[in-house]
Amino acid sequence: MMQMKQLLAALAAEPFLAQLGLEVLSADSTSVILRLRYRPQLSNHAQMLHAGAQFSLGEATAVALVATIFAGHLDTINLLTGQASITYTLPAQGDLTGRATLPRGDAERARREWTQTGRTRLSVGVEVQDETGAVVTMLTVTCVALRRYQAEG
Repeated sequence: MMQMKQLLAALAAEPFLAQLGLEVLSADSTSVILRLRYRPQLSNHAQMLHAGAQFSLGEATAVALVATIFAGHLDTINLLTGQASITYTLPAQGDLTGRATLPRGDAERARREWTQTGRTRLSVGVEVQDETGAVVTMLTVTCVALRRYQAEG
C-alpha cells in the first residue's frame, strides 16, 4: 500500500499540482481524500474557489487514487487523464476536499490488465465538498495507466 508521504511526493513532482499545494488526508487503493485550501490566488470574482481549481482538485484526486493502485510501479508508469466530466452543483465556500472512490474489484482488474498489456483505463468517481460539507462538484475521470518503456541504446 502507498504511504501518504509517497503520494505527497508524487503530487509534488507534478509542477502544476505542486503550485496548488494539495494535502493528502487519507489514501488507500479504494479511496483517496485530498484537500485544497482556499487562497485568494485560486479564487474567482466572487471570492470562491475558481471552477478550474475545483476541476484540478477533482482530477488530481482521481489520478492520486489510481497512483495508490500502482504504488510499486510509479517509476515505470504514466498516469494520465483520458476523459473527464464535471458537474458544478453549488457555489464552493472556503477549503475544498476531494474524495475519490473505486470498488476493490476495479483496482484488481486494472492491476491485472496493466501487468498483461502495459495499459489500462479506470473510471473514477470524485465528489468535492466545501467546508460546510456540501457536495459542490462531482466528476467522473477516466484515468489511463500506460507502461513507460526505456529507450534502448
